[in-house]
Amino acid sequence: MKLRTAAWGIIAAAFIVIATTVAIRSGDETTSQRTQRLGRELACPVCTGESVGASNSSEARAMRKIIQQSIKDGESDGEIKARFVAAYGERVLLEPDRGGLGVLVWGLPIIGITVGAGGLYLVLRRWSRAPRLVASDADERLVEKLREDPRS
Repeated sequence: MKLRTAAWGIIAAAFIVIATTVAIRSGDETTSQRTQRLGRELACPVCTGESVGASNSSEARAMRKIIQQSIKDGESDGEIKARFVAAYGERVLLEPDRGGLGVLVWGLPIIGITVGAGGLYLVLRRWSRAPRLVASDADERLVEKLREDPRS
């Protein structure tokens, strides 16, 4: 019963985190905020491991200007990212796409953790329900005999 309550608690906490994230992301962003967010989601093509927003290279600065101009022109995030993917390939995206194959990238770890936790629960439950073995009188006599004379 306690485990069922804990499971519902975890589900509720996950729902709250997801709802909060959606609410925060759905708020109105200024052009500057949106430029910064998109800059954090795109990799600098000439830097190793840096985002466009964190890099100070000339390429990253040019990309930030393109992002800002694209936002002013009314382009969506998807259109802006598609422009950079067309120019630099998929490696320019710092996080995988949340559609198509990206669903697998995001979903497989969650599924793996869920299946692993479920398997662990079943193993522990089966282990706790296993009958305790009790030594018979013959087993006790054998142990006593071996304690008295281990060579026999």
